[in-house]
Amino acid sequence: YTNQGGKGEKLRQIMDEYQPSVAVFVDDLAHQHTSVAEEVPEIFRLHMVGEPRIADQVKTPKAAHARIDDWHSAHGWIMDRFEGVPL
Repeated sequence: YTNQGGKGEKLRQIMDEYQPSVAVFVDDLAHQHTSVAEEVPEIFRLHMVGEPRIADQVKTPKAAHARIDDWHSAHGWIMDRFEGVPL
């Protein structure tokens, strides 16, 4: 949906259009987590740096709810956000 600028504004539009009961945002860039936290505070925010060669050099943004750097582990965290929500 967007590759330029903050993602928060676009996610607000998506959330307003589809009105999901739960949503999860995954990104590696701190400023995107800040943008999303400001515009769509109800969305769960997972910080993920999938490149192991740089992951330990990237600081976790305060706006992220969690930091998990591999999809196997992230899967459980993401699914937990949907616990009790009819799919």
